[in-house]
Amino acid sequence: MIRAARSVRRVRGACGARRMQRGVTLIELIVALGLAAALLGAVIVFVSDLAESRTRIERLSTRDRAIDAFMEVVEGAVATSVLDAVDGALAGDSRSCTIRSATVDPAPAIALDGRPFVPTTVTWFGFESGAGALQVRRGTGATESLPTEAYAMRLRYHDGRAWVDTFDAREHGRLPTAIEVSVWLSRPISDGAELSATGDDEIEPSGPPDRQRIIAVPDAAPAELLPDAPRRST
Repeated sequence: MIRAARSVRRVRGACGARRMQRGVTLIELIVALGLAAALLGAVIVFVSDLAESRTRIERLSTRDRAIDAFMEVVEGAVATSVLDAVDGALAGDSRSCTIRSATVDPAPAIALDGRPFVPTTVTWFGFESGAGALQVRRGTGATESLPTEAYAMRLRYHDGRAWVDTFDAREHGRLPTAIEVSVWLSRPISDGAELSATGDDEIEPSGPPDRQRIIAVPDAAPAELLPDAPRRST
């Protein structure tokens, strides 16, 4: 009887130990699954943030390259601009500009019917505010839109004395001394200064631009050769 009781106790103790081992193993499994789920969630968030950062960097890089390309095209056109007596050389306002530049392409010379002027090509620069795109059109080709996502673009012209918003080389009989290209990438707010709308299609930017380049015009008349400005009466 004593041996039988001991055997029963041993069997019951072994069963209890096995139940305890099963319970601990199940708890550990639940904890492990929870840790794995948390780790997997952290990895998913990290990969998502990494993909968003990569997309944002690529978009900003594309935007910067587009702005650089636009300014380089303007600079190239200005570097070879000529004062054409037939069609003028440069005419523009704060939103767009047309530049006539020298070219080695024989097509413009043929179109001039042998008139004694340098063969030229026309390049137009502008800005599409709706899409925030800088635009370039060469000759009679299609307009190219550069994806800059810009808020505003402004052109200004130095007439030898001050910066002006409009300039027509045919009226002045000479080229401007420099062209300023300014680009705002977002709505600038500086010390309460904002972009103020003056019309449906006209925007006057205020505050420092995000990108700016001043391009000297090689064939512009020196300031000392300009006619004297009219004196204001005191």
